[in-house]
Amino acid sequence: MKVKDSVYIGFALGLIGAFAGTLLIYLSRFSYMGVLEYYQTIWDSRITGPIISLGAILNLLVFFLLYWLKFFKMARGVIASMFFLVVIVLILKFI
Repeated sequence: MKVKDSVYIGFALGLIGAFAGTLLIYLSRFSYMGVLEYYQTIWDSRITGPIISLGAILNLLVFFLLYWLKFFKMARGVIASMFFLVVIVLILKFI
């Protein structure tokens, strides 16, 4: 089965990777509270941006894996999602 090499799939993988990274932070540090309470706490504490930034570190693994497998367009999509997340973090920082 041939996998389609697409920037859009890479973009989606980058967003999913960042979300998975924030869930890993939740499971490692805040598992004593519910998921909705976790998101409410990080929103009220104004640490949403840093949590998203830390979660996006998982995208390095996704990027290098895609690059190693020679899915260059998907790797570009992961980079594009990182730029999108940077814009989101900047907006959250100045709200």
